[in-house]
Amino acid sequence: MKKKPFYTRWWFIFIVVLFIIGVLSDPDKDKAEPKAKDVVASEKTDTADKKAEDKKEADPKKEEPKKEEPKKEVVKEKPKTPKTVASELAADKFEKVVSVNYNSENGRVYIKALGKDNFTTNMILDGMRMDMISILKELKTFKEVSNVEFNILMPLVDAYGNESDDTVVSVEVSRETLDKINFDNFRLDSLEMVADHWWVHPAMTK
Repeated sequence: MKKKPFYTRWWFIFIVVLFIIGVLSDPDKDKAEPKAKDVVASEKTDTADKKAEDKKEADPKKEEPKKEEPKKEVVKEKPKTPKTVASELAADKFEKVVSVNYNSENGRVYIKALGKDNFTTNMILDGMRMDMISILKELKTFKEVSNVEFNILMPLVDAYGNESDDTVVSVEVSRETLDKINFDNFRLDSLEMVADHWWVHPAMTK
């Protein structure tokens, strides 16, 4: 008795039927093959986006004009004069400035100030010499200055025990003397030798 071919057997036919049903009901098939409508819609969206982007590039927004910041006022520095220089230096060097005067007609500079205290009278005098020399050096640059006078005060006690600010050093230097001084090599103790006028209170020499 001849055997029936395997493809005619019921079990083979059952497997084939199951395979066909599985293929027809595959959920990924629709996803794998997008519909024609979806493709057309996607192409239209891409085209619209591209046109919008091209339009944006072709018609850029106008830049808003920058607001101009208000210009800061430039404060011009006032030119220095013999009086301003003498006033600034005297305030820096001495304990207290009493007065600073400058006569533009005759070129005379007058400085009255309270000297700084120190441990000894010699140290006080050396400090005054140093301060006066620094001021003279700067005033020498003004050719209109013809004469510089210093009147330096210090607290003194008289025979009755009364204290008052009295003149302890009086110095005067003329234009002629200023022009002769080389301040780079000038010594402190040379001021009293070259000054046109030099006076020290006896209380400062004790």
